[in-house]
Amino acid sequence: ENVKEILSDDASLDDMLAKTEIAYALYYPEENRWQLGTLTDNTFLDRSPKLAVDNETNSTLLIWVENRQNDILGSSEKPNELKYSLWTEDKFSIPNNISSNIGPIIKTSLAYNNGQAYLIWESDEDNDLSTLEDRELRKVKFIKTHGWESIELLTQNDVPDINPQIMFKKNEPILIWLKDNEIVMAKDLDIKGSSTVAKDMKSPGGMGFKAIDKPTGVTLV
Repeated sequence: ENVKEILSDDASLDDMLAKTEIAYALYYPEENRWQLGTLTDNTFLDRSPKLAVDNETNSTLLIWVENRQNDILGSSEKPNELKYSLWTEDKFSIPNNISSNIGPIIKTSLAYNNGQAYLIWESDEDNDLSTLEDRELRKVKFIKTHGWESIELLTQNDVPDINPQIMFKKNEPILIWLKDNEIVMAKDLDIKGSSTVAKDMKSPGGMGFKAIDKPTGVTLV
């Protein structure tokens, strides 16, 4: 994401948000050069881009969050829209809609493999960001030949479910997230069958852990 123009010294936060767009850069190794581009150009907030590549189908998927009322996280009164674009040949496709009228979107994660993608995000179910016990995970699935399916609620409990990390291992989706004070993992998005990775995450740093996909496995930092 990028603010598309230089702001004046007296510009407000709303001014900045209204000019925040989705930007990208292409690298051409043979020529050792970068080409810059902007995918959106409007008067409202476009944020939190996530890019995923499906090597099996040679396809690239980009998603982001749009808020037409320039609300940073969104709410039921100022809802978010989820947008996407596919890289086709030498450019991104015209932005399309995944879903509208979505409440707060805190963090997102995207994985794409063998013609299927999963977008997972941390939501705030009661629209009160000061309470954490209602932080839940939601998902929406993309099938390249059919498009996007309906949004589903993945977790539903009385503890925080935050910082989702989705990836594919051996063509199976793996979801890792912080559930209360434990890092947990669900294979094939089987939430009820999830297992504990690390217990007693008392440090606030646990809320920002990063899962790194490696050929030999997964590393958490």
